[in-house]
Amino acid sequence: MSARIFISYRREDSAGWVGRLVDDMGEHFGAENVFQDIHSIAPGSDFVDAINETLEVADCVLAVIGPNWLSGPDPKNRRIMHDGDYVRLELATALDRKLRVIPVLVGGAQMPGPDDLPESIRSLSRRNAAELSDRRWDYDIGRLVEVIRRTTGATPQSSTQVAESRRSVASVFSGPRRAALLGVLALGLPVLGLGAWLIYPAPPPDGEGVAVDAARRAGGWQRTGAHSVADVGAGVDARIWLVQADGGVAWTTDGRSFASIQAQGFARVAADRGGSAWGVGHNKTLWRFPADGAPHQMVRSPPVVDVAVSAKGRLWLVGDDASIWWTDDGQTFTRDARTSDFARIAAGPNETVVGVGRNATAWILRDSWVQIRPGGIADAAVAPNGSVWLLTADGRAERSEDGQRFAPVESAGFRSISVSRDGAVWAVGADGTLWLRPPGETSLGRISGPPSSTEAVTALVVFGSDNSLSAARPEVERARGAGFPSATIYRREGLYRSVIEFPTQQAANEALARARALSRSASDAYVRQVAAWCPNGTRSADGFKDCL
Repeated sequence: MSARIFISYRREDSAGWVGRLVDDMGEHFGAENVFQDIHSIAPGSDFVDAINETLEVADCVLAVIGPNWLSGPDPKNRRIMHDGDYVRLELATALDRKLRVIPVLVGGAQMPGPDDLPESIRSLSRRNAAELSDRRWDYDIGRLVEVIRRTTGATPQSSTQVAESRRSVASVFSGPRRAALLGVLALGLPVLGLGAWLIYPAPPPDGEGVAVDAARRAGGWQRTGAHSVADVGAGVDARIWLVQADGGVAWTTDGRSFASIQAQGFARVAADRGGSAWGVGHNKTLWRFPADGAPHQMVRSPPVVDVAVSAKGRLWLVGDDASIWWTDDGQTFTRDARTSDFARIAAGPNETVVGVGRNATAWILRDSWVQIRPGGIADAAVAPNGSVWLLTADGRAERSEDGQRFAPVESAGFRSISVSRDGAVWAVGADGTLWLRPPGETSLGRISGPPSSTEAVTALVVFGSDNSLSAARPEVERARGAGFPSATIYRREGLYRSVIEFPTQQAANEALARARALSRSASDAYVRQVAAWCPNGTRSADGFKDCL
């Protein structure tokens, strides 16, 4: 049985994210089981009747909430407060019918409070939300698919079907333990004292995973025994700290044996001196993990989303409003007034600090913040010798000795990176595996040239999604001006998608980071196989290609 999914959203608020979400849900549960308001309603149908009919057979409703979902700064005059608002109608009908309604946050949006909502949908504010982060889209989609499957009893499509475009992250835990952990995390708090979590050996890769593993090994990366890892923090101490996919925390010194601490509900971790570390909870609280003893919350900290520790022990933080903070004692926090709009932070010797902006740019702190990469960056790390490591949005590593000129390092599919005190580089794959690149490894990757324009098109980089052809055209022109002459427009599921055509998936993957610099948000750029995206082929239309 497959879940029938209704997606509720505002086009002007989240159309770009929803375009990709529809694709992903269709891949996992079948395109025929995904209903996307007006794009799935036949011409001439009554909107209200169509919504009612669809919700009668829906198993699950995804309420996509972007930064402008409430639509308006005046609480008394927001669209959501209007009786005729179609989003309010969709959700009120779904809640009244006791359907499973899952809020899905995109673009850094926050859950609305009960006072922000009309009475008919006020219970939405009490529902545990799923977040789709631009930087961790594939991982977040994997978790959302698991929640839908668990709560509806649905069976996603076969792994062969899903692998045509993307592999989702799987959990290592059994059903009962996963259910227990999700129940705890539904509270939105880091919870202490739940006991140790185990890291099982990762299953052998198959399909696309074999090629990814081969690229990593070619760059001198070695696979460790850890599996289902979400983040890694290394640095000034021998301990390498890990956050597991369910929010558990552990540490290792060699990547083979692991010691857990009794903590749950964490998202990020940074190693400190003396065997201690710092963690950021899913609810944006800051915690200290002593070398021995129970974790404790730093109650004076501002809400944070990332943490890094310099070699001298200064703590650098990214606030939930994208600001930068620092503290030397964990009690007094100082805001860096020189910059804002950051998503990630890394620190090293001599107070070398590198930040990644929410727009995927990379910056280094000198006398002021200086941009070192214009886009396409997902994570950063600073080595003990001061060299800077970056992860591109498509998971490839780059290294610079001076923070200016970067050389590619053969790699693929990484989402988090950190460097330990001996110069070893630790990275987490999108599949949750943990990899180690030993000190002194010098293998570098190659820079591939552009694909031949005479080859057949087999892959696409999709970097935009619009409601009209006229809105998509400027995006394509901008891409062509940026060196992508094969940029064009496809129409799919009622939306006009800005795409770049490539002869191979490898060529598309290599261009993904550059394409993400063109998109309005990182979630608007992703790779698709033409045969899977338009399984019935395409036909040329006036100014675009139509997926049949």
